[in-house]
Amino acid sequence: MFENKPSSAPQEPEDMFADTVSVQPQPSRLASVPESTRTGDIPELAGPVFSPGKLWTTIGAIVVVLALVGGGVWWFWWRPKQQSAASTTANQPVTQPEVQQPLGDTTPPPVTDEDQDGLTDAEEAQLGTSATNVDTDGDGLLDAEEVRTWKTNPLKVDSDDDGYSDKQEIDNGYNPNGAGKLMNVEEDIKKLGN
Repeated sequence: MFENKPSSAPQEPEDMFADTVSVQPQPSRLASVPESTRTGDIPELAGPVFSPGKLWTTIGAIVVVLALVGGGVWWFWWRPKQQSAASTTANQPVTQPEVQQPLGDTTPPPVTDEDQDGLTDAEEAQLGTSATNVDTDGDGLLDAEEVRTWKTNPLKVDSDDDGYSDKQEIDNGYNPNGAGKLMNVEEDIKKLGN
């Protein structure tokens, strides 16, 4: 891989700047400084840098600036928050609203429909129907159908006592709650045409 194998004797590193033009160093600025200064002697100043009056004026100005900055920081972060007149009224104490904590388990009891007829067991108990039989009166209609859809009595086979069961009347288009048809299609079409 390497064509020149290293020899056992240490070699002098190659000078990569050997072919470049050398530049003469520039004389230092210290040459223009008097010799007494270069040896460590400090010359005397003409007078004090700050007179006592200027010193106290400068310190006072710094204190005033720091006080203004500190007051600004307090104003924006820690000042008392003002309340609007709309949120509070004069001479009326501000009270916290009462928060009522729920006691114990707050989940509602499960809704059960043991016979799965569409009425809950609680509704069946209120109506007097069976919670274990989907058709308490045995007329062929579910208890929930009779209560919610047809508005018939789920405890009677024939709600209007005309001799026909509620299911027979509904299947043939008659009103299970009284006289008449459920839908008279021919009359409804005539009404729409006029």
